[in-house]
Amino acid sequence: MAGSKWMGEGLLARAASKDKVMHVVEGANHMELYDVPKFVDGTTSKLAPFFKEKP
Repeated sequence: MAGSKWMGEGLLARAASKDKVMHVVEGANHMELYDVPKFVDGTTSKLAPFFKEKP
């Protein structure tokens, strides 16, 4: 999404779809979402099901 929470919130508000979710990873910075297992695993476990059910 975005490099910061406020940017992500702005993008979410402007997204045309009504079918949208924002997942906030508390305690992680932007770069930790790429290579820190506890943050990567937690994030993919939320995002994968969302994208699997979308066409």
